[in-house]
Amino acid sequence: MRKACIRDRWKVAKIIPLYKKGQLLDPGNYRMLAVSGTLYRLKANVLREVVADWCKVGHKIPDAQFGFYSGRDTAAHVYFEAPEACC
Repeated sequence: MRKACIRDRWKVAKIIPLYKKGQLLDPGNYRMLAVSGTLYRLKANVLREVVADWCKVGHKIPDAQFGFYSGRDTAAHVYFEAPEACC
């Protein structure tokens, strides 16, 4: 965490083809799933929590931010009234 870097080998993900439907031999009937390493996911989740807590405590996230924010649904943005712009 002090070096602010992620080890190169942690960035490598295994790609697994998942069958969707249709003929088994048609590559177009598969979608790819990337499975990342356990240590990478652990570090990413810890870092996400630390940054999210810092943002909440420091009021760094505006009220108009809905996407990718815990507890706020993007559909709720339709009902959000932004403050009047001042000139």
